[in-house]
Amino acid sequence: MSLRTRLFQFHAQRFAKRLPRQKQFVDYAHASSFLIIDECAPTENYATIEHLAHNLRKDNKQVTVVGYVHQKQHTAPTTADFVIFDKSQTTLWGRPDDMVLAIVEKQPFDIVIDLTQRPRLPLRYVALHANAHCKISGYLDDYNLSDFIIEISNKQQSSKQSSKCEDIHNEYRKILFAEIIRYLQAIRQSQP
Repeated sequence: MSLRTRLFQFHAQRFAKRLPRQKQFVDYAHASSFLIIDECAPTENYATIEHLAHNLRKDNKQVTVVGYVHQKQHTAPTTADFVIFDKSQTTLWGRPDDMVLAIVEKQPFDIVIDLTQRPRLPLRYVALHANAHCKISGYLDDYNLSDFIIEISNKQQSSKQSSKCEDIHNEYRKILFAEIIRYLQAIRQSQP
């Protein structure tokens, strides 16, 4: 385990003790605000992520996207509801600047959807700090960041083979997003 990972583990434990989170499943009909987290390569998958967010907005859902670019500088546009940060906005240990974390801490979200295929440390911090009732991802981690995990099988991914690596990652995002929404729509929230 690297020093950066150990520091994140220590931070996650302290954060959980300081701000215990009330986990609550929220179905699609009752969810009004979403946070989408993803690794964002501006030229390749920016349009894909924006399209997925647009699908939620068509259903009158409030959507915020936080993307991480694993480069020193990026040129992608950042708006109030589509925030992209890069390596220059993280500490030496991989923690995003307070400005980035404040965006996900101050606004409450019903659901966080983590579309990353391989977890990046700065995005783990974003997922940890997200003020949300329910957090959903496509991978299992050692830090219990997700309440609900949907695993995409190789069979589902290989149904549409592509030659470019980024096309494969975009296809993964689309399949994972579709499966998450399908489950959220199929499972109804129990009324107390």
